[in-house]
Amino acid sequence: MEKWKCSICGYVHEGPISEDFKCPLCKQPASVFEKIEEAPAAKQRILMQEQKQKKICGKLLQVNLRLETNIHILHQ
Repeated sequence: MEKWKCSICGYVHEGPISEDFKCPLCKQPASVFEKIEEAPAAKQRILMQEQKQKKICGKLLQVNLRLETNIHILHQ
């Protein structure tokens, strides 16, 4: 099934859109919608794993920065 994303508000519409279609959230015309290309299942799984790793790495980095800051404060 094709999907379209509003470039203004991010609303995702499933199915075809006509020229007179308007975004139900921000009322923008069909011309601001961009077609979302679906990734094959295997590629999509890899992308999901990468996103999880980025989230984990980001949290570890935040914890590490806080720890370094606390150690710096203690040594002053």
